[in-house]
Amino acid sequence: MTSVDFIINQLKNLISLYPQLSVKYEYDEVGSCHYVEVLPAEDYYSNTSYIEFERQLEKNFCNYFTGEVVCFLTEGDLFKISNVDFEMSGILYRKEIDSNITINLEGLSLIYPGWFNSKPNFGLANYNTLGLYKTLSQKIPTKGSSVTYSDDMPELLKAA
Repeated sequence: MTSVDFIINQLKNLISLYPQLSVKYEYDEVGSCHYVEVLPAEDYYSNTSYIEFERQLEKNFCNYFTGEVVCFLTEGDLFKISNVDFEMSGILYRKEIDSNITINLEGLSLIYPGWFNSKPNFGLANYNTLGLYKTLSQKIPTKGSSVTYSDDMPELLKAA
């Protein structure tokens, strides 16, 4: 078994044990270094069970493949994997979504039934301009309560 085969087999095992993880792997022949990126960073830094798995993998790797190095990384590290040799995500892995996404809507009307529950939610009504604004900055109103609009909403929409 080659060192590359060993690492890939171990990464498949890692994902089966920790389905909330995602891994990328790159082998640098010049430096004889195996780079493994593990996401999410929260598990990389604080999941003690995963950390123990990583330590055991490193120990076994060093015992079998002297002269080669395995290096674990996560998001935010200076080195980035650029030539992916293997990639795998567990079925519970959730990629983080950028919270600053801009969505353009035109001629959209959404109606929210505020009197059915009081769980936090956002809603739009008679929205006919380009852009998306946070229309409600509080819980869905219950029947008979007032609505508070956010400051960044145009006056025209507040009157709707």
